[in-house]
Amino acid sequence: MNLLRFLIFFLLPGWILPIQVAAQESALLIQSVELIRRGKQVSIHLLTNGAPVYEVNENLQAKTLVIKFQNARLDFVDGRKERLFNDEQIAGIRFNKVDDAIWAQFKLRLSELSYEIEPLSEGDGIAVILRPPRSVEKIDEVIPPLFELSSVALDSTKPDSSIIRFNFINAPSQGRLKEAGNTFIPRIFLLESVDQNLLTVRFPETMPIENLELLKLEDSRVRFLATRPEVNQTLIDFELLVEDLRIERTSDIEKKTWQLEVFGSPKVADNASGVVELTEEEQKAAAKAERARLRRRLTLKSMLQEAENAFRDGMYDEAIKQFRAVYTLGKMDAGEFKEPLEPFAIQAMFRAADVLYTMLERSGAKNHHRSIDAFKTAVR
Repeated sequence: MNLLRFLIFFLLPGWILPIQVAAQESALLIQSVELIRRGKQVSIHLLTNGAPVYEVNENLQAKTLVIKFQNARLDFVDGRKERLFNDEQIAGIRFNKVDDAIWAQFKLRLSELSYEIEPLSEGDGIAVILRPPRSVEKIDEVIPPLFELSSVALDSTKPDSSIIRFNFINAPSQGRLKEAGNTFIPRIFLLESVDQNLLTVRFPETMPIENLELLKLEDSRVRFLATRPEVNQTLIDFELLVEDLRIERTSDIEKKTWQLEVFGSPKVADNASGVVELTEEEQKAAAKAERARLRRRLTLKSMLQEAENAFRDGMYDEAIKQFRAVYTLGKMDAGEFKEPLEPFAIQAMFRAADVLYTMLERSGAKNHHRSIDAFKTAVR
């Protein structure tokens, strides 16, 4: 009997002790923090005594990243709750106790950092890898132009063609002309719409002179629509009113002149089949509607460029917002029995999906179903 009591007394602490240890080990211990830099990439290692369970909240625009460790507590030797770094990408980490969780708040020095979180290759814990945003060279808006567009003339005297003549002068600030070598006339680029109803003429390093007016440039083949000065370049849009279009361009360096000769047959209503001729008011209304459609295309084109600029600057949310605005405007006149959807609107929806995928990929997010849904919407 005494032997039985001795065995019970001796073995009882052994039964109780594992339960106490299990209760102590149930909370994750965050034991130390290490910062490792490899080139422009920074890795912050959070060492723990087991596999952590966590969730991530981010606001990269506000330079904040928060990792919430569930059922955890700090086990730092010095007892401090902050870790400060002398680093150009991250200022430090503050650890806060919230209920039974530990929130690790990363204070970043740069916005739009990309990051990813992965388990440590040796031991327990996680590695938070930070990478700087890809640098994009921005256009310096203060660079003065080399040339100024002084006038545009339309010559309709030839029976088979119309001639658009662009005249230039040297810009008041010609500091970069020496760098341009023998370039004494602006370069010219032509962009025609798919249906050949719209012509955009682009002159880089050129701005129009002050108070340039181009109001009455119109004949049976071309009609002036708009002048669009942008950053160190000028775009001029024309409506094309011809069939079998052909454009020839010539330059005169001494006179600083570009000349576009537009060939083609003017579009004339064919009444031989008995089609009822439109009244003068109806013709004006139809012409007005066509001009409105072309101006809307120019607006969509400009909005697309703004969205692309936002994407290049790393402003992904703004780029997606602007691409979707292009789609909304482009589909206004499209319906089941109306005109087909504006091509710029279709392009905008695909670009919105592209940007969303890029944003998710660079942030290390795993919810790619959002970009997949966006691509499905664009395809429909």
